[in-house]
Formats: sequence, structure tokens, C-alpha cells
Amino acid sequence: MTTRNTCHMRCLKSLASLTLIASSSAFIAAAPAGKADDGRALYNQLLREMGVPASTLTGHATDPNGGLITEGNQIVDQTGNYVRMTGANWSGFETANAAPAGVWTRDFKSCIDEMAGLGFNTLRLPFSVDNISSSSPAPGYIDGSYDMSSSRKNAELFTSATVTDSGCNCPKWVNKTPLQIMDEVIRYAGSKGMKVILDCHSMIHDSYTSQPLWYVNTGTGTYSETNWIDTWVMLAERYSNMASEAGNTNYAVIACDLFNEPKDDPRTSSSSGCSWTLADDSSGSVDPDTGARSNPGESWNHAAERCGKAILNAAPSMLIMVEGTQWANDAGTTSFGGSDYTHWGSNLRGAQVAPIDLGTYANKVIYSIHDYPQSTSFIGLPENPLPWFPYSSNYTTSSGTYPANLDPQGWTPYWGFLLDGSAASGVTAPMHIGEFGSWISGIGYTGYYNSDGTLVSCDYTTALQHYIGQYASGSKQSGATPQNLIDQDKQWLTTLLAYMDTAVDRDGTDTEKKGASFTWFCFNANSDDTGGLVYGDDFGSENTEKLGYLTPHLEGAFSITTGAAQAGAGASMERLAELPSAPMFVLGQQLSAGPLRGGKAVGALTGRPLAGTFAWHRPATVPPLGASRQFVRFTPANPLFRTVLLQVTVNVQAPDLDDGLPKKKAPSSLTGKKSGVASPKAK
Repeated sequence: MTTRNTCHMRCLKSLASLTLIASSSAFIAAAPAGKADDGRALYNQLLREMGVPASTLTGHATDPNGGLITEGNQIVDQTGNYVRMTGANWSGFETANAAPAGVWTRDFKSCIDEMAGLGFNTLRLPFSVDNISSSSPAPGYIDGSYDMSSSRKNAELFTSATVTDSGCNCPKWVNKTPLQIMDEVIRYAGSKGMKVILDCHSMIHDSYTSQPLWYVNTGTGTYSETNWIDTWVMLAERYSNMASEAGNTNYAVIACDLFNEPKDDPRTSSSSGCSWTLADDSSGSVDPDTGARSNPGESWNHAAERCGKAILNAAPSMLIMVEGTQWANDAGTTSFGGSDYTHWGSNLRGAQVAPIDLGTYANKVIYSIHDYPQSTSFIGLPENPLPWFPYSSNYTTSSGTYPANLDPQGWTPYWGFLLDGSAASGVTAPMHIGEFGSWISGIGYTGYYNSDGTLVSCDYTTALQHYIGQYASGSKQSGATPQNLIDQDKQWLTTLLAYMDTAVDRDGTDTEKKGASFTWFCFNANSDDTGGLVYGDDFGSENTEKLGYLTPHLEGAFSITTGAAQAGAGASMERLAELPSAPMFVLGQQLSAGPLRGGKAVGALTGRPLAGTFAWHRPATVPPLGASRQFVRFTPANPLFRTVLLQVTVNVQAPDLDDGLPKKKAPSSLTGKKSGVASPKAK
């Protein structure tokens, strides 16, 4: 019997039904090795039959807001049971298409049906801030656009309007905005029991490999830290509200992956890079609402704390997912050895002495990393050579030969210590392997693109030979062959899956624990680096080789009931129909702190207006001359609806100075800005 079960029994002795409880205890104690989950399931079933919530008796804390929390290296649900996210990435909202990959050939619902049917319980959706903030229709082609029948594919992804395509002189449905499309994906995924992790992949679409920091511009405008945090607050509020829509009893969006793959060397003067430090290096003005800084610096961990707190203040049910850096060493040090870097976003050594601090939300932090085999550094953008891979120029066997060296050399020193508590500080936390993937044997591979953009049709081994010839000098040792890399990828994947399963309980004393969570990269067939779980131009064939590796490690779906804070019908941004009007601004004039005139919100289910008020989210902001994006809050009069954040465009005109004084202007209108993202090429 584990310590936890002993604790359970001490708590239960005060109950009247001692005979029933004793029988559940005997079952748990007698459960054979590796079968403790069966005992726990029966135990909780007995508690439910008695009308006793399991969470009140297990010794686990639970989230009063209805979400998940963390406990040591585990994620805990509302009943006190351990939860493991085992899912897949579905790219698109971070690309030029601004919609999920494959919707140009398949109905999006069939993709979700397939993933859920295969046993994946979680979907990671990458997005870019510019896409998610766009009020324009998603630019990519969506299958069903020219089908005027009621049975058309992807009907939910179009507005009710049509336009005439001049090329064929025929009607065509208008795409919804990227954010509205994301709504439909999330809503349907939730209806199929899948959970969703939102991932801010970049500020600007298709720039995820070239954007090392979580912001592009300093100050408080577009692509600043303020813009990044405001976008996150808007999304977290939006999807917390969606959880309380009529007929939707479970959350879909459960976690916010704050920024994808913080990277580059912060010591270089020629470029910026993310660091993990004890002292915050940010400066400049502080936003009173979110704590965002006008000059955020390079200390990624402190920026993550600012963003995480702002999200949780608005949507306390969310989990906050924080990726590592690439080069950051132990926080507070300045020495960087040749092996003190790893994959982009996968260096969490600083968390040993400077773990993420979310204040009162301490049990809402999950750390995340990405891990890839050596084949991807040949096929994709070449990274710095990693010394645990045999065909790196700095390969060393000091920690054993490949693949036995992966744990002691490539995983535990950088992030695995959070799972097994092996750091000197003893810090532990749940881990999410947000991306890991490979072509493995290359099923479905069709060719590569030359530098001039021409497609070379070939099989996978031929392509590998091309890349080996291109990159084998310098950072890669000569001697690699396509079959070597394929065999290595298989060893890497088998070893990593086993590590995720077992590192949470190395001594085998608590077999109830779930392994580290993960989301495979990726579902879609159009990833150059890794391929997908499906392949073919129609995204119609399943990659049985990959599924053969992953399926034994998949967990079932899990439910998260809504808490008191999310009770009621909810109000989300897509329900805001007519936006408010406000006085025309004169250059240098601040936003009014009072309510905005006009505007209304309409209930999505009833179609009736919702009473409430619109006000500026940042009354102290001085908008620049011309058009700029600003945030407005709608506060419903009905307390069952939650306040929501809406992004709008404000047009500011220069003063009329014909008599030396500004003239009064007629009210200006605000144009709604909504968000969303996607693109055909992943990674």
C-alpha cells in the first residue's frame, strides 16, 4: 500500500460505511504490481456510490474554478485523480493559411473525429498573434467554398455571406476570421471529449524560426509584450466562457503554452536571445493591468510570470505552460559551456534555482520542452550540434553510447530533473513534451524542395542522402547514412516514450502516477521535418508505423467539470454584434475612462441583445495618430455572463487648428478586430 492510500484510509475512518470502505482498501492493497490504477478506480467508484466526492478524501487539493492543478510531478483533476495529456499538434493557425492544415481537402470535423478515434485526448493548436488578431476572413482555401448545398464540407467555417468569384462567375462562401474558425475547432474538439492546449507560436505568422523572443517591438503597441499578454488574456477569457455555453459541461481549452521555443544565445551582441535569470532585466513603464513592461529585456522566466498571472487573474481555471530556453544555464550564472545548450525551448536548468513563481497560483505551472532526433537537424534548419547524437561533430560517449546516453546527457540535466526530483534544490513539476516527431522510415514522403523552390520528387532515403551531403561537414560528422539516421530515430523514439512513462516514478513506489504528458508533432501531412500521423495530398491515409509506437502510451479522455466561477451561459467575443461608438480623438488625447456610447452584444443562443456596458481596457493609453488597435471590455449586466475583452481599431485624427483650438468632432466608429491563424506548411 502506498503512502497515499494509507492517507486515504485515515481520512475515511470517520465515515459510517466502514465495511464498504474496508473492502475497497483490501482491493487496493492486494492489487498486483502495475495494477494500482484498477484499485484506485474501484475505490473512487465506491466513493461515488456513497455520494462522497473523491477529492474530499484523497488528500489532493482541487481547483475551485473547475480546472486542473499540479501536485509534485503530476496533474490532478477535480476528483483527485491523476491526469495525463497524450495528444497531437495540429498546425495551421500560425501560418499564412490561418486555418487548420488539411481543411483545403477534408472536413475539419473528420480530422478531429479521427484523432479522437485513434485515442488522442489532447490537441495542441499553434497560433500567431497577428492571425488571431485579424478581422479579415482567413485567406486560405477551405474545401466546401463553392458548394452551395447544405451538406457541404466545413460549413461551420464559413459566414452566411457569399461573394461572386470572377474567375468562374459563380458564388463562393466567405471564410470566417481565423479566431472564429478556431472557435469552431475548439467547440467540436470539446464535444468529442478532446482537450485543447493553445500555443503562441510566434507574433507574426510563419516567423517562428526567426523570432527568438516573445515580443518583436518594445513599447506598448503592436507585437509588444503588452500586445502578447493582452492577446492571451482575451483568449483565456474567451474559452473559459465557451466552457459554460449551454450543453457544454466540460472544458475544452485547459492550458496556455505561453511562447513557442524561446531561443538563441543571450550573450551575443549581434542578436537577441532568451535567458533564464534570478534578477529580472526588464525596464521601462509597467502596465497597471497586466504588469507588462515597455522594455521587456531577455529574461524569459520573468516575462512568463507576468503573462501567467495576467491570464490566471482573468481565467483562473487555466494551466500555464512555460517552455525552457535554448542557451540559458543555471539561473544567475554567466558561464556557458559548450554542452550547456540544447534544443530550442528545452533548457530548463534555470528552474532548479529560479522556478516559475505565479504567487497564489503556484499549483498552475507546467513546464514544457520539445525534443527531436538527429534526422530533423539534417532535414530542417540545422541547429547547434548536440553532443548526444552520434553524427554531431561534438559527439561524446562520456555518459554512455547512444541511445543510453540520452537520459543522463540530453534529458535529465536540462528538464528531466523536474520529473524525478534529482536537482539539488529538489524542485519537481509536471512536464509536457509539447513537440516530438520524426518521419521514422519515411512512409508518405514525396520529395524535397531545392533552394530555388523546385520540387524534387523522391523517396525518404534519397532525400536523407541529399541532406547528408549538404550538411555532413562542419557541425555534422561524415559517415551518416540514411539507414543510420532511420535506425537512430527509432531508438530515440522508443527510449523517449519509455522515459516519459517511468521518470515520474523511478523507484517504483507510486505506480498510480501518470507519465509525462505529450503532444506528437504532428497530425497534418504537410510537415517537411517530420511528416504527420496522416499522409497523402488528401490527408487520408494513417501512418501505421508512427501509431504503432504511440498507441500503447495513449491515455483515455478525461473530463473537467465547470466550477462556480464559470457558472451560467457565458459571453464570448463572437457574440458581440454591433461595436460601440466613441468621441473622435484628437492627437495626444487619452482614452476616456468612462463607458463608451452605443454598441450592443447579442446572445448566440437566443439572438437577443445582452445588456451591459463597453469601456476602454486601458483608459490611460494615448493612441497614436491614425489607426491603431485598442482593447475594449464588455461587462454584461447579468452576473451569469462574464466580462470579455474585444480588440477594435480606433482612428485618431489631428486637431483642426484653424483658430488655434481643436474642434469638436462627430463620433467615430470602431471597427471590430477578431483573431485567428493558420498555414499550409508546418514547421
